[in-house]
Amino acid sequence: MTVQMLAVSVGYQMYEITGSALFLGLIGLIQFLPRILLTIPAGTVADKYDRRKVVIIAQSFIFVTSIVLLTASVLHVVSAILLLLVVFVYGSAFAMQAPCLVSLLPNIVSKRSFAKATATVSSAQQAAIIFGPAVAGLLYVFGPQLAYFGIACCNLLTIFLVASLRRKHIHREKSENAPESPFAGLKFIWKQKGILGAQTLDMVAVLFSGVTALLPIFATDVLHAGPIGFGILRSAPSVGAVLMSIYLAKRPVQHKTGKVMFAATGSYSLLTIFFSFSTSIYLSVAILILMGAVDMASVVIRSTYIQVAANDDVRGRVTAVNFIFIGASNQFGEFESGVAVALFGLVPAVVLGGAVGIAVTAIWYRLFPELRNLDKIE
Repeated sequence: MTVQMLAVSVGYQMYEITGSALFLGLIGLIQFLPRILLTIPAGTVADKYDRRKVVIIAQSFIFVTSIVLLTASVLHVVSAILLLLVVFVYGSAFAMQAPCLVSLLPNIVSKRSFAKATATVSSAQQAAIIFGPAVAGLLYVFGPQLAYFGIACCNLLTIFLVASLRRKHIHREKSENAPESPFAGLKFIWKQKGILGAQTLDMVAVLFSGVTALLPIFATDVLHAGPIGFGILRSAPSVGAVLMSIYLAKRPVQHKTGKVMFAATGSYSLLTIFFSFSTSIYLSVAILILMGAVDMASVVIRSTYIQVAANDDVRGRVTAVNFIFIGASNQFGEFESGVAVALFGLVPAVVLGGAVGIAVTAIWYRLFPELRNLDKIE
């Protein structure tokens, strides 16, 4: 939630200072760069060192950036360069902590309860996506100082909660033949065809079927809903994701898990096509909620499978590779959407993307029998 709040606060303050869309774009670029540069090293760190301590150190860096921005705002010395430097620091801290956070969960939760734990964590993440920007915006109304103070308090709470995990709560498997290569995660995934199929299926399907980047166009030109309508459309998938994650936390998928994941991925692409033809804001919101729900079902199954199937001594590096796949699908998916609309028009581009997503799901269903025949994750 702190990252969500910080991103919103920094973005709004940047626009207040510069009035430039270019600088807003630079925030996204500079925040993304550390993920590319540090993801592989972060995976190695997650496997070799105490994951709890790495998270605490990363959160401490984010806490320092919050204090710096708080102080600079009080003294009225905030500049665009300072904000960009802060973005790079917290982007780097997030890149380093992400594989550790995800890999830490299997060390504190039994395999029997892991699917429920993954769904619960996913629900909390989606809630943070929904409420984080809203809380930051509310605090910012009273000044950036209050927003950064709130972020610093959240940082301290996070550090306290992670530090409260003692070594006796964390169970890591030790291997005498643990691989040393930073690319051990890539090698492991290549050998485990089920994991390879799960990661690439999500990447390719979302790459072509995503509509997030096009929502402003649909809200303005198709649904005529204005900025308020856009905000509702943007939040709708997260609502569906939260509802599905709550359901899966109580009733995780027990059988035919692989087929359920394929069905969820194919449904996501099919719903994309339905969304492209909607001219009703109510129908569009309903479809987006369903898209968020089926996407969350796929995410929970895939995340649980990858974390349980990966050996603990390479789990951090496998998770790091997964973050690269996720980043590729999200970032390049937005680029692909823009190019497709420029070439084919809005509705034809979305329909084509959904059709490609369905085709990819069908092809992957035949190519990866290990994933197709996956029954119960344990």
